[in-house]
Amino acid sequence: MNNSIELVLNLDLTDYKSFICPQRQDLPEEIRQCIREDHLSHALGVACILITSDNYISLIKRSSACTDLPNTYDISGGHAEPKNLKTFTKENIIKEIISSTIAACVNETNVDRNSLLID
Repeated sequence: MNNSIELVLNLDLTDYKSFICPQRQDLPEEIRQCIREDHLSHALGVACILITSDNYISLIKRSSACTDLPNTYDISGGHAEPKNLKTFTKENIIKEIISSTIAACVNETNVDRNSLLID
């Protein structure tokens, strides 16, 4: 018996100039009904939990200018960037998801990339 679990993600490209607004669950229905679903952003978000050497968790405070959840604490995160890929192979997509997660952690916390122990 095979006890392995397989995760399947059906991904498509998202750019930031052709969608109308981010995927917001709190948009009023009168606005939502005027927007085609394929013009809403459904970007694949990435995030990481950064645990310090003394076993604390690093959090960032979201800007007051953020549309979603302003002024709240969160873990480091971002989005995979399709423009970073030369070819859209399964292996390259997985590498981009991992590298964009690490980049978000480094960029948002200013932790040296070489000091990270990635598990």
